[in-house]
Amino acid sequence: MRVAALLLVLMSLGCSLQQTVSRQEAVLPWPAFYGQVGPYDVRTAQEIDTMGADNFRLALIFYPGNAGPFVQAIRRNNIHYIDSYLWWTISEVCEPQLLVNHTCIFSSADEQQVLAKVRDHLQITSEDANIVGYWILDDYPGADIHHLLESIHGLISDSNATAIFKRPAICGFGGRLDWKKERSDVVFLSYYHYFDISLVNFSPAACDMVALYPYGVNTINDPTTIDWSMTTVLPHFLSGLAGRGWNQLQQPLIGMPQTFGYAWQNDGQAHFVTPREQDISTQAASYCKAGAVALLPYAWDDSYTGPKSELYNSPFMVRGLQQGATDCGKYWYH
Repeated sequence: MRVAALLLVLMSLGCSLQQTVSRQEAVLPWPAFYGQVGPYDVRTAQEIDTMGADNFRLALIFYPGNAGPFVQAIRRNNIHYIDSYLWWTISEVCEPQLLVNHTCIFSSADEQQVLAKVRDHLQITSEDANIVGYWILDDYPGADIHHLLESIHGLISDSNATAIFKRPAICGFGGRLDWKKERSDVVFLSYYHYFDISLVNFSPAACDMVALYPYGVNTINDPTTIDWSMTTVLPHFLSGLAGRGWNQLQQPLIGMPQTFGYAWQNDGQAHFVTPREQDISTQAASYCKAGAVALLPYAWDDSYTGPKSELYNSPFMVRGLQQGATDCGKYWYH
């Protein structure tokens, strides 16, 4: 999420537990995700042990192989994870271009190379019982790549025919939460452009599940200036997806509460606003009220190297996520 997150800040500031839930299982696909909670970006075996002790059993991580301390921690904690390797095959082509000109161009050779890597990886991971899904889109890559994503989805579908169980292709879409410039302001401001342009890459033929992650961004690190309840953001996002053919009964929703905060590059001018405990639980419950079947917060411990507050070092964030999961129970289990 890092390159596109930077673009989001610049653009926005410039604009001023395997569980069965019988009712849902009967009508929605991918029941392995129902009621699951766990983070994006877990970096060490110790962190896996800690998140397991906190009763989080889902994760989104880059494929760690099938051996070693990290994998052993995944297995002993019964963690099921979404593998982000397939997205990496795309981002390694796009990120160097995005840094230079904010766009990405795929040649035919690039596409064939990506598909070859995807095909090989699906064969390698087909028997891995801890992988429950494949992450194929994370942020807007600066291009319309929905045809490539549909081809990747086709390879996943082919692999599902012989794998130990079927796995969904999961597409992530980011944006900005509504905000106020100052705490005393009455009206929240909105900025939807980034999400709206990202929608070009949604297709029912590419995405089996959809994950949403609008972030709180402001020039001040004040959580009271952010609408964590997503009063207008979430309806806008869901309406935009529906306009592209999204059907929530066929492509279930994953909610990604914000569990991080830091000043971008320590410049003090742009902040990913640090949510409070109650802000995290509020955002989580809002996702579930809108039909999210799982929570995948960003992040446990991401690659940002400056001072940061995240799940791995902020007990209040863990408590907020746990409370959010509890609040979601009335939507998941009834």
